[in-house]
Amino acid sequence: MKKKYDESIKENKGPCDLQALPKFTGSISNSFEPYLKPYIQSEEDALYDSLMKSLEDDKLTEIKVFNSSIVLFHGIKNTIKRASTYSKGNLLLDILRVIKRMFGVYSEKCFEKTRQSGDGFEQNVCWVINTG
Repeated sequence: MKKKYDESIKENKGPCDLQALPKFTGSISNSFEPYLKPYIQSEEDALYDSLMKSLEDDKLTEIKVFNSSIVLFHGIKNTIKRASTYSKGNLLLDILRVIKRMFGVYSEKCFEKTRQSGDGFEQNVCWVINTG
């Protein structure tokens, strides 16, 4: 009986061929990807808000880096974790672009700290370098 079944499958390769069937894995998340722009914008806003809030009361940690860098990397890690549960395609590329913009904003803010005149200029520069 099994031989007969195997022979009929070999002879009748057509629309029922398993290799010809479309891939189901990821098809649902791929169908929603074009509509995830509001989600990406909300993630960017959340990262930006947490970064600005942490920069307002920025202090050094015991490892001699600014606290805001720890907050930024924690936010990035959580953003990537949340985004990867939805999709592993273009959504992650868009989140990467958001992270790139956040690094640009953070580097500008750190650079502004080095431009501060007065006491502790060298110390501020060392902390920024340590943080980077």
